[in-house]
Parts: sequence; C-alpha cells; structure tokens
Amino acid sequence: MTRKAIFHPSERNCLSNVERPVESTTPEFRLLGHDCVYGAYPAPVIPVGVLNGILVAIYSDPTGVPALEPICETAVYVSHGPDLRKRLRSFDYRIHRLFAYNMSDIVSYPAIREREFLTEFLLSERSQATMPGLRTALEHYLSSGKRPLAIARSQAASRA
Repeated sequence: MTRKAIFHPSERNCLSNVERPVESTTPEFRLLGHDCVYGAYPAPVIPVGVLNGILVAIYSDPTGVPALEPICETAVYVSHGPDLRKRLRSFDYRIHRLFAYNMSDIVSYPAIREREFLTEFLLSERSQATMPGLRTALEHYLSSGKRPLAIARSQAASRA
C-alpha cells in the first residue's frame, strides 16, 4: 500500500493555528496510530496521537529523548482500531517506543530496552521480511549507538 507520509510542521499553511511547540509536561496523550517512515514493515514506527488537544507525531531526537511535533489535522497516518488501541493503552510516549510487524501488529517496548528489543528482533525469524537497508541501519545502531530513528524527522519532511 502506497501512502503519503505525515505532514511536517514546516508546512505552515496547514499548521497556522499550531505555531507553538507542544509542551510535553502533561501526561494527557492519546495514541491514535502511527506512521511508518521507512515505507515497509516490519519497522520501528512513529507514534501519532493527541496531546493537549493537538495532533502530534513523536520522534526520537539523537539522544533518544521524545521530540513532539505538531502535525496537520488532515495528516495521513495508519489509524489504530479499537482492539489495537486497547492493547496499547499503557503506551507512554515518554518511556516507550513502538514497533510494527505490519500495519495492525504493533508492539510497545520500554525505550531503555531498545537495544535488547532490536537485537532480539534481528535474531528472530520475523526479521527476515525487513528491508535490507533498514536491517543494515538497525545493525549499525546496535554496533555504534547512532540512532536510525533520529533521522525519521528529516525523512518525513522530505516525503511530505
């Protein structure tokens, strides 16, 4: 399935009423879906949800800290159905990451266990369907500590 990436905040015509950065001091976040910036599954995905009434995408900065970016209300992303939302109800953007095996098989894992989670994934049979470029990026992250997820923001901007 081909689809357009979520809009990046640099598209000011879409975000005229959301010019300010989103404050992350409140836990009032509701996960609605995700964006797969890598274009194929399985892959780490960007959580999309509502924080303080604003639609946001949650990227990881180079140090792994969540970076909340307001996105356009008409942004295209994979919406999670009621069953998946129920399964992911304990997701907390401040301490968890999302990984999607496909559009509807999504798991949450603790950010502090990211290296362990990705190592286990790469050693599993499920990783065989991973795009070679993404697989290489994940292996590089595990060996060097340089986050492939940190580039997600620039990739989404270039695809919007």
